[in-house]
Amino acid sequence: MSPFYKKIINLFIIVCFPFCLNAQSVLYVYGDVSADGKIPSGEQEPFHQMRLNDTDILGMSQFLEALEEVNLDVKEIYDQELILNSKTLKTVDVLILASNQRIFSKEEAKAVSVWVKKGGGLVAWSDSGFGGEYKLVGLDNPTGRNSDNSITEQFGMHFLTDNGAGNYLVQNYTEDHFLNNFNKNGGIRFRGEGVSFIRISKPAKMLAKAQDGGLGGRLEVNKVDGVFNAKTDATLAI
Repeated sequence: MSPFYKKIINLFIIVCFPFCLNAQSVLYVYGDVSADGKIPSGEQEPFHQMRLNDTDILGMSQFLEALEEVNLDVKEIYDQELILNSKTLKTVDVLILASNQRIFSKEEAKAVSVWVKKGGGLVAWSDSGFGGEYKLVGLDNPTGRNSDNSITEQFGMHFLTDNGAGNYLVQNYTEDHFLNNFNKNGGIRFRGEGVSFIRISKPAKMLAKAQDGGLGGRLEVNKVDGVFNAKTDATLAI
């Protein structure tokens, strides 16, 4: 199994908004947190940064290769050095929120909303590791989740807290879509361990329901998020 897909096992959820299929420019946002939750990590080792130039098992070098294979021009940027506005987004086709921790402002969220309505594409995923090592900071740590939600909530997508509820296999979808290779009955399969479900509301819709896939993942949410709702709590939303 490739390093990229081994990493996918450790996070889980991807949120995708409709984006331009003729995209050329990608802006990939990463963060910097220590295992004990310090931002930035400073003299400590950064925890799960998911850097594109990292060829290790938790790196994203093969993801970068996949993007470049379809002729995408990819730029990586540290979240603390990024301001999302019309000028920044003008030359970007797809914005990827990866391991970021910074809480984006209301003005930045609005700029992203305007940009998406004009055809920009936003991809985001959430992992408890973006707040530090869960054994040190706890499953309830909201750092990475809150950073994404400051942007995604305006599209009806709210990342929940890691539920620590086991291992999942996602393979069934609600509709044929390019994200599942136009095969809702198993076109794309991926695993997740420790899950941050996405709680959806309009205009978002569910593309993949919460499903254990026979791997024993419990269909429940972290206690801080109330009770699991199969109609609103998705593993993949658009």
